[in-house]
Amino acid sequence: MNSSSSLRTYFSGRSKMDGLTVFLEFDLNLAIEEITAICKASDGRSRIFEYGSSGYKDGVRHFLESSSDVALVAVCPGTTNDVSKIMKVLANHKVPFGVKGGGHTTNPKFSSTTGIQLYMSFFDKVEYDSSKKTLAVGSGCLWDQVYREILAKGRYVIGGSATEGVGVAGWLLGGGYSLYSNEYGLGIDNIVEFEVVIPNGDIIRTGSSGPHSDLFRALKGGGNNFGIVTEFVIKTYEIEAPVRPY
Repeated sequence: MNSSSSLRTYFSGRSKMDGLTVFLEFDLNLAIEEITAICKASDGRSRIFEYGSSGYKDGVRHFLESSSDVALVAVCPGTTNDVSKIMKVLANHKVPFGVKGGGHTTNPKFSSTTGIQLYMSFFDKVEYDSSKKTLAVGSGCLWDQVYREILAKGRYVIGGSATEGVGVAGWLLGGGYSLYSNEYGLGIDNIVEFEVVIPNGDIIRTGSSGPHSDLFRALKGGGNNFGIVTEFVIKTYEIEAPVRPY
C-alpha cells in the first residue's frame, strides 16, 4: 500500500471513530484515480503528486503554517482544459478540495484542504499586449515575476508585495490593497477580464460587459467561491517616475 492509500485509510478510519471528517460520504479514491488519468493523458502538462513527495509538499505548503492542511494528494493542472476536466470530477464525486495560488491566505480552508489540493503554479503566463496596454497574468504567478516582466516594458501594474512571494490570484480575488491604491484603486479595480472555470466545468472569459458581467462583478472580491480563475487581464500604467514594487 502506498503512502496516499495509507493516508486515505487513516482518514476513513478517523471518520468512523470521531465523525469529524466524514470522508466515507465522498468517493475520494475514484476521484483521485480519474484525476490521475487526466494528468497521465496530458503528456506531463498536468501533474498529480502523492503524499510525502516534494511536489506534494510544495502544493500544500502555505506562508503561514497555521493555514496549511494535510491533503490527500496535490494536483498541478497545466491547461485550462484540464482544470475543466478536473472540476467536473470534483463536482461529480462531491469531494472536498482547495485551490492555492501563492499560498498567502491566512485562514485554514480558504485555499487549503484535507481532500484534494489544487496548486496553480503551472499557470505562469505573463504576457503584455502593447495595443491594449494590458497584461495577461496566469493565476499561478507571484508578483515578483510579474513586476520583473512588466517593468522591462516601461510599464507598471497595481499588485502585491514582491518580497514575500505573494501570489497574484489570492491578492486580486481578495480585493488587493496596494501602496498605490490611493491613486489607482484596489487590485480588483484594475482587472479588465477573467478566464475562469465555473463549477460545471465550463470555461468562461468575462469582462465588465457581456453575458457574464454578473460573474465578473462577483469575482472582484469573491475569492475562489465562484470558480477557478486561470488568468487575469489587468491594466498597466506608464512609469513616470522611479517606482518601488509593493
